[in-house]
Amino acid sequence: MEHQATLFSSAYACQSPAPATSAGADPPPDRPAKRARPARAAGQQSDRPDTERLLVTEREAAHQLSMSPRKLWELRNRGEIPCVRFGRIVRYDPKDLKAWIIAHKSKR
Repeated sequence: MEHQATLFSSAYACQSPAPATSAGADPPPDRPAKRARPARAAGQQSDRPDTERLLVTEREAAHQLSMSPRKLWELRNRGEIPCVRFGRIVRYDPKDLKAWIIAHKSKR
């Protein structure tokens, strides 16, 4: 029994406690310091020019059409909404989504 106690205590004897860090402490020498991000003005999204994305994901398309991804899946499988496939990846052209909305507007 005494032998097991020394094995147990010696297994943890080589571990040193984690050093206490403060918010402004320097990073450890083996890790590079993080660069600070520049502050953005209100309403500024990114540094890239304003360009419309060519394709959107299924979740984004469903959100744009205000429907569930399941309903979008059903419409896609019936051939009512066109999509672009890359193997198993499915994407939607925003222009096709807008055209689908215009085609399905009621004229009452």
